[in-house]
Amino acid sequence: MATDGTESEVPLARLLAMALRLLIDQLHQELGEAGHPVRPAHGYALVAVGEDGTTASRLAAVLGITKQGTAKLVANLVELGYVAREPHAEDGRARLLVLTGRGRSLLQESAAIQGRIEQEWARLVGDHGVHILRRSLERIVSEAHVGMFPPVRPVW
Repeated sequence: MATDGTESEVPLARLLAMALRLLIDQLHQELGEAGHPVRPAHGYALVAVGEDGTTASRLAAVLGITKQGTAKLVANLVELGYVAREPHAEDGRARLLVLTGRGRSLLQESAAIQGRIEQEWARLVGDHGVHILRRSLERIVSEAHVGMFPPVRPVW
């Protein structure tokens, strides 16, 4: 509703941002309750590290943050026990960031929570509504990136 009392449509970008915020807030509240007191930046970093691991330089590029910011984020993830630094097999100067068991556990718990949130949304708009939303967003993102999905990157 507009401030003058008339109906007005909320811009789609704003709706998507609000929906993402709802999802992220609920996800992190439930992760905290499950013993994973992390911030959204941690989740984006852990997804970027992935099962194969990555370097701090690559992580900085994927997240779109400075190397200094990445160093601070990685140090925090190491301190929390989600990531470990290992020697890089191909580059003696680099360190490979890898998920620990705790890091993999967090990502598994995150996926389960996201599934529950999606089920809640399906109760609100129906399974078909969520299916259409998913397929529409997949098509929009895929078309913009030549049939691929880009790395998940936060909007800072």
